[in-house]
Amino acid sequence: MFKRRQRLKTNDSWAQPYPKGGPSFRIIGFKDGISLVYFDVKTFADIIIAEYCLREIVQREQTLKNKIRIIQKIGTPEDLKKQAEQNKQAREILRRYSEAEYKLYGAEVRLPIGTVHKEYHSLRQSSTWYLRQELVDDCAKRGGCCSRNCGCCQTRHEQAVRNKGLGHCTPSCGCCASERGFEYSAKETQSFVNDLKARLYSDSPAYTVQMVEAFFLLPSVDKGLFRTIRKLRVKKKKKTTMKETQPSVQMILCVGAMLLAAGGPPSLSVYTSCP
Repeated sequence: MFKRRQRLKTNDSWAQPYPKGGPSFRIIGFKDGISLVYFDVKTFADIIIAEYCLREIVQREQTLKNKIRIIQKIGTPEDLKKQAEQNKQAREILRRYSEAEYKLYGAEVRLPIGTVHKEYHSLRQSSTWYLRQELVDDCAKRGGCCSRNCGCCQTRHEQAVRNKGLGHCTPSCGCCASERGFEYSAKETQSFVNDLKARLYSDSPAYTVQMVEAFFLLPSVDKGLFRTIRKLRVKKKKKTTMKETQPSVQMILCVGAMLLAAGGPPSLSVYTSCP
């Protein structure tokens, strides 16, 4: 079993107050080659929280669209009367999405130029970036779709109508709401955002480091894994070369049969017709 290289470091001053009072130290060091670059945890937390809020809005929008679609198909006259209110909610969600998208942009532009900035945007080029094992495990532990066999998170990128807001379950996930039998209110949904913020600024850096690695850094593995992969590729190449140079039993039997049938050495065209 190979372990992933740890590229984020925290020191003993994490969550320790300034000598003369004031805010606490929460600094994350990123090992960039031989140097160590330091970041205020707020740089990462703002992006993670903004992305979470955007994701919650996208999932709320999808849940509402599913409700409207069902009402239009099999809704009763009373349900159809509620459609005007739901359309109003849909317009409000569009406004909220626009605001949340801009907040995410504002948080992203504050990410300093460098390796972390490059890896963050490289990671987002794939629509399945959020299916990293750390985030899948986090969703499962929170009781999201990854804790069940519904497959919603795995296929969410295929059904997305927006470029942003892709990711794991939030309190507004329609599948999760159906599973638990109720929907959260706006106040309860906001409490989940506050809880996420509290965990990112916790006195223990374990969760923060895990989320920052999953959200910002490309997967990296120990050098031993690359050496092993190279050895396996060399062995496979040698094995393939030996198979290509040695005649197979089928080829020998084919040539022998043609020699007997022709009563002499076969032509080149006969050889090329063999498998």
